[in-house]
Amino acid sequence: MEKRFADPKTALEAALSPATSEADLRVLASAAWNFVRDAVATNPSTPPDVLTALVPKALVLEDDFRIAGSLLQNTASPREIIVHIARLAESVIPQFQPRNYYPRRLFEALASNPLADVDVLATFLDPACSPTHLRKWMARLSMHHDVLCHLASDRSETVRKRATKRLGWNTSSIQGNGPTEYQ
Repeated sequence: MEKRFADPKTALEAALSPATSEADLRVLASAAWNFVRDAVATNPSTPPDVLTALVPKALVLEDDFRIAGSLLQNTASPREIIVHIARLAESVIPQFQPRNYYPRRLFEALASNPLADVDVLATFLDPACSPTHLRKWMARLSMHHDVLCHLASDRSETVRKRATKRLGWNTSSIQGNGPTEYQ
């Protein structure tokens, strides 16, 4: 770490600033402090190759979930990162519980990511693979019409109602097979 970033406060301020140079963001991406690497992951000025290097190999530690969630929230993260994190998340579905802060934050960031369409979220849309509370979170957070349409025919009435409400559909016309009329 360069001398000018020897103190965590200075490093964090630089990592958060959109005005920080690409060269400095590259240095900060390898900081010893997790919160600095997390800040680099959220910075929209961070180059795509640096964002890719920040993607955890697996979702094991809290820091893995934290940084992956920050990458999902970064509007500059390319689709490949979103897809890769979604595949990592598929292997840890039981971790996505309301009581687990960073895993929940990651899932919410994935569900609300504008690049997370039905193809990216397919496993999480499948009731055989994904518990009801995750599909309910997706119905609340998804930015994609196709995801909400899929959830509007979910086997869970709670999920169906939430998705149809977000879509603005008349819920009285839904019988588990999707809407037949609009309001």
